[in-house]
Amino acid sequence: MRRVLALAALGTLSLASAQYDFLTDNLNMMNMMMGNFLLMNSVMMNAVAEQEARRQEVQKAVEAERARLEPRGRAVIAAGRATTTFRPSAGSAVLDAFAGALASDPRQRPRAREALGTLMNEYRRLSAGYGLSTSDLADGLAFSAAASYETLVAGAHEMGKNDLAALRAHIRPRLLADPVTQGMNDAERQEMQEGLVLLTLVGVARYEVAGQQRSEAAFREARDLLGTLFEAVVGAPYQKVRFTPQGLVIRRD
Repeated sequence: MRRVLALAALGTLSLASAQYDFLTDNLNMMNMMMGNFLLMNSVMMNAVAEQEARRQEVQKAVEAERARLEPRGRAVIAAGRATTTFRPSAGSAVLDAFAGALASDPRQRPRAREALGTLMNEYRRLSAGYGLSTSDLADGLAFSAAASYETLVAGAHEMGKNDLAALRAHIRPRLLADPVTQGMNDAERQEMQEGLVLLTLVGVARYEVAGQQRSEAAFREARDLLGTLFEAVVGAPYQKVRFTPQGLVIRRD
């Protein structure tokens, strides 16, 4: 998985530092919006967005989103209608936003949008191969966690279908019980999934570039991003997680 994703991402993304800030700010927003499921602690947040003013601005926006989504989500859970699926639409606000960040020249944005669309098509192809749905938030987060994990352990463990199934089985109940997630409509779930997948691909690409350039700073940035993504989705740092024939095991020490 890691090599295929790296090649696809490297062919699509070229990130300057300002663009990387935009993307990690969106990681902050998306993780915090997930309430009890993906809400970051202050240490993890500072690792992504070090400027306190920026962190406070994101926090304020997120709290407003939580206040909007949680009551609706609680009603959905109480009615027994919790789900992780969504009806996908052809358009994508996330791809448009990422294209705008990657191409400062408006004339280049259609090309960036097309390239990102190609990258998402690669994600859909790989998901199908692993038996995952691209219209199920649990499956999308499992894909993100798997790609992050395989990269963080430097290919020492190649994720297979059973590993993806174990991740999905771990993630889905948490989503079903989370009022913020259950308060989201179809478009918001699609944006969450696409954003996390693209951020994962950014992290994989930066990890590969860091290795080629022997850049310790870039390597650390990539590991921080992928480690943050993995821990937010799974609820434990990757160092405490291993995959066995019986499923996912989290060390609790």
